[in-house]
Amino acid sequence: MLNVSRTAKYALQGLLYLIRNKEEGYIKIDEIAAKEDIPTNYLRKIFQQLIKNRIVESGVGPKGGVRLPENISSVSLARVIQLFDGTPDFKECSLFGNRQCPRIDNCPLHGECNSYEQGVWQKLERFKLVDLGDGTI
Repeated sequence: MLNVSRTAKYALQGLLYLIRNKEEGYIKIDEIAAKEDIPTNYLRKIFQQLIKNRIVESGVGPKGGVRLPENISSVSLARVIQLFDGTPDFKECSLFGNRQCPRIDNCPLHGECNSYEQGVWQKLERFKLVDLGDGTI
């Protein structure tokens, strides 16, 4: 079904840590990696993309690190996943990931699975990162 990469999962995990600790201001990526059990260098590369796409802000110096910007309330879970995984292809086989399946048009499962995946994706577009912190989802 809807396949989310490890990179996107780690990005969401790191962002959730920032949401839960937003009162602390800038947080070091090393701290997030240690607390969330994510390889530090991997998380640094993930946060480079999040910074580049203005989902997080970075600060330099001894009190630097990363933090959430003020306008984070408009960022959806789907946007973060899309940043790392792209937009899901609802035309491929949901079960086996086969885009070339000759039976996809007459498959009794394709329509059901496709509909389910699209529904999940729509929910991910609706839910915002801040919803993770307030227990909405």
